[in-house]
Amino acid sequence: MFTRRPQVELLETRDLPSAGGFLSNAVFVQPGQSIQAAVDAATVGESIFIEPGVYQQTVVVNKPDIHLIGLPGRGGVVIANPGDAGDGILVTSNGTGFDLENLMVRGFDENGVFGDVMR
Repeated sequence: MFTRRPQVELLETRDLPSAGGFLSNAVFVQPGQSIQAAVDAATVGESIFIEPGVYQQTVVVNKPDIHLIGLPGRGGVVIANPGDAGDGILVTSNGTGFDLENLMVRGFDENGVFGDVMR
């Protein structure tokens, strides 16, 4: 499915937050995993960090304050049409406060991202 990061990691005898504070509501998605599964399991205000890769899937966001964030890396994050889908990312009226950062949406028949409730 997807990976939740630990609350605190020990690094060079210092405690550094890896999922605390601003990352306390964070999920990480890796290539081969479902972004939609992460969105479905997300709570309000959750950030979903997507590791670089090509994700051939569509995503529907139907809850408020979800943040999809592509992580930097070779090739970046690409959401590609899995077949004949119209919209890559569909944000419903329940998806108020949706944020999308640092990713490409490519090859969809209608819209890469569709919805009227995004910031």
